[in-house]
Amino acid sequence: FSFLRLRRGALRAFPDQNARAGANRLNSQMMVRLPSFGDDHPLPVAEECVLAHLEHEAAECAANNPDSALAAKIRLAWGLAHSGKGQADYRRAKRMTADLLKTAEDSLAIKELLYLSAVAHLNCGELVGAHHHVSQLLERCPHSSQGLDLKNRINEEMVRKGLTAVGLLVGAVTVGATFITRLAAKR
Repeated sequence: FSFLRLRRGALRAFPDQNARAGANRLNSQMMVRLPSFGDDHPLPVAEECVLAHLEHEAAECAANNPDSALAAKIRLAWGLAHSGKGQADYRRAKRMTADLLKTAEDSLAIKELLYLSAVAHLNCGELVGAHHHVSQLLERCPHSSQGLDLKNRINEEMVRKGLTAVGLLVGAVTVGATFITRLAAKR
C-alpha cells in the first residue's frame, strides 16, 4: 500500500532517536505481507514509539501540510489498527477509518481504509464488522492478496467461535445490498 510508506522528511522532523528507530522499524513492518491461510503468524504489531511518531506526523501534516494529511492519517490508522496496546487503540482505529471513509475519494485510499477497518474490527473481536469491511474491499479489488488472507483469517476465527451462520448471513446481506444498489444505480 503506497500510503503506508513514511516520508523521508518526517524522520528528520522528529529528532528523538527512539522515534527514528521506531519509524525505521515501521518501514520494515509495513512491507510485511499477511501470512497465508493456515499460518499461525500474527498480524504485524506497531510499537509505542512508532505510534508516537505517527501521532506527531499526523498532527504536523494537519497543521502544516493539508495535502499530505490524508496519507498521514491513514498511516496513523495503520498503527492504531496494528497496535500492541489493545482495545482503546483498536476502537480509535475503527472510528478514524469510519470518518476517513466518509470523505475519501481516491480509490486506493478507500481500499486501504477498508482493509484497516477490517483489521481493527478483527482485533476488537467484532468478526461480523471485520467480515463486512473485508467483503467490501474484495468487491473493489477481488485479487487483493492481503484482503484474501485477512478474509481467510476472519473466516477461520468465525469457525473457531462458532459464528459460521452469522458470517454466511452477513455475506448474503452484503451481496444482496450490492445487487440492490447496482440495480438502483442503473435506473
